[in-house]
Amino acid sequence: MRWIAPAWFVAFAAVAFAQPVRLSGPAAGYIFDEHSRSLRPVIGFAGAALLGRPAGAPAHFASSAPGGAWLFAARGEASCFVRIMPSGESSEHCDPALIAAVDRVAWSHDARWAVLESSDRGMIQRVALSESSMEPLPPLESRLTVLAVSPDGRQIVTGGPGELAIVSETGALTRPADLKAPVAAVFSRDGRTLYVADKASGRVVSFRDGSRWLEFPSGGPAGLALSSDDELLFVLDGELVRLFDTRSGNVASEIALDAAAASLELVREDLFLLRGAAGTRRYSLIDARRRALFFLPELNAAEQ
Repeated sequence: MRWIAPAWFVAFAAVAFAQPVRLSGPAAGYIFDEHSRSLRPVIGFAGAALLGRPAGAPAHFASSAPGGAWLFAARGEASCFVRIMPSGESSEHCDPALIAAVDRVAWSHDARWAVLESSDRGMIQRVALSESSMEPLPPLESRLTVLAVSPDGRQIVTGGPGELAIVSETGALTRPADLKAPVAAVFSRDGRTLYVADKASGRVVSFRDGSRWLEFPSGGPAGLALSSDDELLFVLDGELVRLFDTRSGNVASEIALDAAAASLELVREDLFLLRGAAGTRRYSLIDARRRALFFLPELNAAEQ
């Protein structure tokens, strides 16, 4: 299986990584590989997918919106977005108004909003994304980790030891619950429901229209994801991924893992990435529609 790089990805890699690259088209999405410090394409689909080769020289950090419609890369003091059009054409957006030293990005599920975080500088920044443009909004100070952004971009969920806070578009804070270790969060597609994983209590707490709603018991939740119809909540818990019915709060099924995973991330609608524990180079995919787990192998050198 040989993958030929689309022109936009070559252009993006050259800008973001400042050296010629040889990449490999069509991709289900992109992930930031912490070992190579670069974006890598997920080629194909769950059950027959491969992890493509790294794109050029290492970057400090890079991230892809769900589905790969927007990409972000940070290298030195430079922060850049690239918009990928359905035709494969691309447009670059490198704005000095973007904060530097970004080490985390939270995306809305439809890629209309991104929240940049620089933990070193204690800053976060909302960025509005459209079909053809990117608009950085004024940065805000924050000492907490960004966990999620609402579909309308008006709420940023942040968390840290002993604190869960929602940051409004004006920077005002609200604290919806007293959680000891909020580590992950996800919004429903309509933005009315927020799910937050609290590792200390072993629960996932949900809020409906701002009020506390259902709770989902889980031993040590570390990651969250929702199916595209919002009916199933996927909860990473050690060597298990538990699937909860969001209407009743009951366990619908479980997916057993070969080893504990560190995080659960949205690659595109109904396709989630599981990262192996720190220090390991292991990736797996979950197909939400089939409720199935698949190992994500790398392309062989001969195929790259």
